[in-house]
Amino acid sequence: MRDIIARGGSYQNASIQRKQKEDQLAQLEGEAALDAYEQASLQEDEELALTIHSGGQLDQPPIKLSDVSFGYPGTSSPLFGERKQSVLAIYI
Repeated sequence: MRDIIARGGSYQNASIQRKQKEDQLAQLEGEAALDAYEQASLQEDEELALTIHSGGQLDQPPIKLSDVSFGYPGTSSPLFGERKQSVLAIYI
């Protein structure tokens, strides 16, 4: 790209085109620098272990859904309705 800018070309508005190409090159270099910075930031992230200790057995399911309906937008009626669902806790 720098070679193209330096040559200038044989156009009537070579200086305008040269300026546009220089601006485009500056934008691309800025984007490349930002990408390199973001990639370096990802590389330095440390992996930390996550441990969750339970507080004991629960009397009821931790998640309970009542009167739940589901359907797709634009349809006249739900695929299912008035469902009750519980999610049980799993202990490891």
